[in-house]
Amino acid sequence: IEPVHSSQAGPAAGDRTADAEYYYAVSGLYLSHPDAEGLILDFAAKHPAHPQAASAYFELGKFYFDQKNYEAAIRYFTKVAPDNLSNDQRAESDFKLGYSYFEQKDYDKARLLFDRNKQVQSQYKYASSYYAGYLGYRAGDYAAARADLGVAEQNDAYKPVVPAIVTQIYYTEGNSEGLMSSAPTPLQNTPPPHTPAEI
Repeated sequence: IEPVHSSQAGPAAGDRTADAEYYYAVSGLYLSHPDAEGLILDFAAKHPAHPQAASAYFELGKFYFDQKNYEAAIRYFTKVAPDNLSNDQRAESDFKLGYSYFEQKDYDKARLLFDRNKQVQSQYKYASSYYAGYLGYRAGDYAAARADLGVAEQNDAYKPVVPAIVTQIYYTEGNSEGLMSSAPTPLQNTPPPHTPAEI
């Protein structure tokens, strides 16, 4: 029995070979192989029409995002073709790209992505609403900020911090009625001082 070479096996074997190249490169990335990034980029260049080509850049973006290398994460997330991702992957890509821009202090680009992503039913909806609200507050768009923060407050992770920001918004606006209605919540959630330094 002689081995079948990919040139003899037809197009299906070529797809399996490309799949193997992709998974080899991605697994190498998470196993910290020094040549993994190059293998992923080679795969994307060699197989641009392959369904995993968009995922290759997505995986690189996620990897660098997890490493807190936001500049590299931006470089790869911006190469992702969103139409080739699942809805969950697209939501993750948009959020992580937005957060990377946020960390790089490119607030306009970050806010656009958070504003788009908060509309999607995904695990990133509340986080996107929170950051969109915060950036709205920074930009002086107080009505939009309050609306976004109201959505974020529905999630337990943001419930403790949202009232303080909403109170700041009312204070900045000079809205004493809103201030009086929102201020007790953050004050109740703040523990009393225990040392002179905390006072």
